Amino acid sequence: MRDLLATTQFFVASLVILLSSYANATYSNSSSGSGIVTQEYDTFFLKYDADSVTAFGTPIVSGNNVSFLPSDMSIMDNPVDWTSRKTWITSFAIIPKPGYSLNGFTLTENGKYSHTVYESCCSEEYAEGEEGNPSPIADDFYAKAKIYVRDIDDPSDSEFFQFKYGFQESGDVVLETWENSESYSTEFTDGFWLKLKNTLWLVDNQTYQYGVYTESFIQKEFAGFEFDITRTIETPLPASGWLLLTALGGLISFRRKKI
Repeated sequence: MRDLLATTQFFVASLVILLSSYANATYSNSSSGSGIVTQEYDTFFLKYDADSVTAFGTPIVSGNNVSFLPSDMSIMDNPVDWTSRKTWITSFAIIPKPGYSLNGFTLTENGKYSHTVYESCCSEEYAEGEEGNPSPIADDFYAKAKIYVRDIDDPSDSEFFQFKYGFQESGDVVLETWENSESYSTEFTDGFWLKLKNTLWLVDNQTYQYGVYTESFIQKEFAGFEFDITRTIETPLPASGWLLLTALGGLISFRRKKI
C-alpha cells in the first residue's frame, strides 16, 4: 500500500511539474515590453509592435502565412504635378522554433485600380484618323515595396529585397484587380526582423503630354507573406516529459506486480 501511495504521489508531482512548465512557457511567450506583442504558433514565434501597425493593421496568421488587410491604403492621381505617391511602413519578426529552419518567403500583394479618360483625342489640332494624330499615351501604375531583413541575433547584419510591380492603362477601367507575387531566399535561418516599406505610385502621362484629362486610382487590399519553414531535427522531449513517462511506467509496473 505504501508503494502504491508513493508511486501515485510521484505521478501527481510529475504531472504538476509538466503542467507548470507548459503554463510558464505559454505565459512567457504572450507579450513583453511596451507595445511589443509575441505570439506562439506551431513552427514559429511572431513579434510585432502593436503601437505602430499603421494602415497595414494587425498581422493575421494561418499556418506559415502572415498577412495584412490594409484599412486605407490608396491614392488618386494629382493633376497639378502629374505624379502621386504615398508610402506606408510596417515591421515584424519571425523566429522559428527549435528544430525548424527559416529558408525564405514569398510576398503576394493585390488590390484594385481604376482609370478614366475624359477626352478621347489628345489634341483638337488633329482630326480623327488624320496622319499625325497622336495615340493616347498610357498612364503608369506602380505598387512597389522595399523589404529590409535584419538578422534576429545580429542587428548589424541585414539583407534588402525590392518588390516591383507596374502596369499601364490608356483607356477606361473600372475597379479591376491587380496582383503580384515574388519569392526570396534568406541566409537568416534562425529568424529575422522584417520591415516592409510599401509605396503606391501614379504617373499621369496623358495630361503631361497632351492636356488630356484623366483620373486614376490604385488601392492595396492585401499583403501576405508565406514563410518557407522546414523541420531540421526532431524536437527533444522536455525533462519534465521524461519525468512524467517514468512515473507512468512505475505506476503501470506496480499494478502488474500486484495483479
